[in-house]
Amino acid sequence: MKLGATGDFPRGKLNDHDEGAMRIAIGHKDDCVIINFGSPVAWLGLPKANALAFAASIIEHAKALPDDHKTPQ
Repeated sequence: MKLGATGDFPRGKLNDHDEGAMRIAIGHKDDCVIINFGSPVAWLGLPKANALAFAASIIEHAKALPDDHKTPQ
């Protein structure tokens, strides 16, 4: 499945800079959560249900990371 802009506007255009819906991937590797937008993204607008699912997915992948990694100072 191709990531990035889909060319769809399922909720209409939010403003003049809205480029439409995006297909993204969230995962983890080694000690990092990885969010792949498929293309450069200046901003992201999500309805409540999608924002909660996005946050839950990030948290799910973060919890899967090893606990022994030290945060850079």
